[in-house]
Order: sequence, then C-alpha cells, then structure tokens
Amino acid sequence: MKLCHSLACLGREKKPILLAAGFFDGVHRGHQEVIRQVMRAAARRGAHAWIMTFDIHPLKLLQPEAAPPLLTATAHKARLLEKLGADGCLILPFTRSFALMEPEKFIVQLTRSAPNLRGMAVGNNWTFGRRGCGTPALLKKLGALRGFDVRIVRQVRWRGGVISSTRIRRALADGKLADAAAMLGRDFSVAGTVVTGRGFGRRLGIPTANISPHNEVLPEAGVYAVRAVLGGKFFNGVANVGQRPTFGKNEVISKLALKPTPPLGHPSKGGDLAASAATGYDPLHRRGGVSRGGSEASFETGSHETFNCLFERRSRWNARSR
Repeated sequence: MKLCHSLACLGREKKPILLAAGFFDGVHRGHQEVIRQVMRAAARRGAHAWIMTFDIHPLKLLQPEAAPPLLTATAHKARLLEKLGADGCLILPFTRSFALMEPEKFIVQLTRSAPNLRGMAVGNNWTFGRRGCGTPALLKKLGALRGFDVRIVRQVRWRGGVISSTRIRRALADGKLADAAAMLGRDFSVAGTVVTGRGFGRRLGIPTANISPHNEVLPEAGVYAVRAVLGGKFFNGVANVGQRPTFGKNEVISKLALKPTPPLGHPSKGGDLAASAATGYDPLHRRGGVSRGGSEASFETGSHETFNCLFERRSRWNARSR
C-alpha cells in the first residue's frame, strides 16, 4: 500500500481513483465496510482504491479537552488499514488552516490535486470542512458538480446499536473485550515502543519487554494471554497491563510487560526478548511482536475464552486478598 501525506500524491495516479474518507479510529467493522465498498467498486471499474484520513483527531486541535482517547495511534492505524488491501492511504496533517477551510474549497482543492478522482465513499455521519458543516449530502452535490460520484454508507449495527469508536472505548473501559472484538472484527491490539525496564524478569530467568503504548486506550488493568512472533516463530506469552504490586510499585504504569514462553535463552546469546526483532504483524491473529529498543512493538490480547479465565482468576485472588 502506498502511504503519503499530501494531496499532490493523488495527482501521480494514472488510473481512476476511488476514495474512502474518514478518521477511522480503531478501523472497526463500520470503517471496514466503507473501505470495502470502495475496493469492490474499484475492482469493477479498473480503478485504484485509496483511503483518506487525518494524522490527529480534529478535536485534538480544536477542543483538546473534548478530544476522545484514540483506539489506534496513526502508525498502528496505517498498518491495520494496509491489511484491508487498499492501493494507497493518504494521511493528511490536520492543521488550523485546514480546519478553517470551507467544505466547497476543500473539494475544489481535492479534485484539482486528483484529476482522476471518480468516486468517494463516506459513512452517513461523516463531516468535513469548517466547523464540520460539510455533510454527506453536500458532498454528493459537490461531487455531481466536480465529476465524481458519492456513495453514502450506512452505519453497521451490532446487538441493537450502531458500531462506533465511542462504543468500543466504552466496552474496553468496562472490561468487555469480547464485545470490543465483535465490533472491531478482530481482537483489540496495542502498539508501543520497547523501553528499558528494571531487569527483574531477566534476573528471574524470564526475559521481558516493557512497552510504552502509543494507544491512548488500553485494556482494563490485568494479566492477558498473548501470542508473540519472534524470528518467524510463535511463542505463548503473558502481558501485564497496569500495576506492579509485587515490586512495591502500586501506581498505574503506562507500559506493558510481554513474557513469551518457553524462555528464549540467555540474554548474552541474543535470546533477550527486548533484543529480538519481530518479523511480522498480523492483526487478524492473536499474536504480537517485539522489536529492538526504540523501535515499534505490538501485541494483541489472547482469545476471549483465555482472557475471561485469567480475568476471573485475578478477580478471585483480589477478593481473597481483601
């Protein structure tokens, strides 16, 4: 998938372009439907399917105190979008000048930059332009004037309600990972950067990696079963999210410990988890990867059954400890 950050790159496309537009935080099933409709239409029309999104949530700039915590950081979102199979992804910088642009002016700028634009698809709640006054209905009118068609995609529903990033955040806050996974169409995942820890796991013979998450939304604090992929091999693992009461650290910490089993060998032989490079990332499987310090790492929670079992045990242990 081509990845770019300027409208100008669309002008280099020789084939007709069909564009799916949205912020796509979490890349949930509703987002996937918008993108797949574009991809199916592109296949029929011999066009290229592109995705257009933004680098930050608009409210992060306009009303920071009201901005929702993100399910996926930008790089993580780009990897998830790539898995859907689009030809390209345009991640536009959301700046103050962009926020002040009238909807009509944005569409003029878009079509001038992408003369081969032949169609767009958006969710029926998508807005664009200054103060979000550009609606799907207005986009359809502007498309007719500028030579591209517009498909307005109905929101996907699950268990009597619309699937939304807000609803998924609420499910995660309530510890309902199975519900979040059903709405995402995959297990919830966290991406982050490996950071230096205190070395307790290494001294105990269980190499670990401490991860500073890029996500602004994390699963409920607890212990999770995970799958790690290292050097092309899979390992069962355990990830701890939250506190370290064993070592006298009761504050909530914003990093994750990933512990693959069986042990990967002595650190001096290159078996230390934090020094092993990941060779792949597949959000459709319950697994994760860890990279060298300073580079990106990602992991995903284990199966719903395993998670529920581990969470139940943790709750019972807490009850006894009180």
